[in-house]
Formats: sequence, structure tokens, C-alpha cells
Amino acid sequence: MGATLIGRRTFDLGLGPWGGTPFPGIPSFVVTHRTREDLLGDNGGTFAFDGLQAAARRAKEAAGDKDVWVLGADVARQLLGAGLLDEMRIHLVPLLMGEGTPLFAGERAGLILEGTPVAGP
Repeated sequence: MGATLIGRRTFDLGLGPWGGTPFPGIPSFVVTHRTREDLLGDNGGTFAFDGLQAAARRAKEAAGDKDVWVLGADVARQLLGAGLLDEMRIHLVPLLMGEGTPLFAGERAGLILEGTPVAGP
């Protein structure tokens, strides 16, 4: 992973517990309408604040030949709708905590399973 894309709510909720970016030293691009100056986290990672298109472009440039990880269903859905998401790997846990944000609400996408699904006992 070379960069992450996260939503503003994920940033707001995660900054305190993380002490910086979700992954130390990895730049995070916050998709928001409320832009601000870049923020250097205590763990060496930088947060950059921008709109969807610009944040996706900047994250891709920062990642180079590495992957850009997307944290948050709302940002993933926006990227999918804008045609900016090449591939998704979903870790699905059959547990609902709170209300959550639907990942595919109102979107149509073709899902291609890779490998054999694994289920618990």
C-alpha cells in the first residue's frame, strides 16, 4: 500500500485513536468538501484534504506502483460511481455495529468472486 483514501467522517473519528494516519508513514487523502491545509500526523503520515477527483489523483500519484487502499463505504461508493475504482477486495464480517453505511446503496456493479469463499464454523 502506498496511500489511503478516507472520508472526512473517518478522519474525524480516527485521528484521536490513530494519533495520525491509519497506517504510520503512509499518506492519507481525505475526501471532503471542507478542504484545509495538509496535516502531519504524530505517526509520520500526512493527511491531505481535497474533493473526490483530486484526492483520488493525488493518492494514485503518491502511491506510485503500490495500491491505494480505500477506507469507508461512502468513499468507496463515490469512487465506484465516478468510475475511479479498478478493483475491490471486501472483508465481510457478519456483524452489524450501529447503523453503518451501505456500500452498494443505489449502485450497480458486476462482482467477480476470486477464490473460494471462506465461512466460519
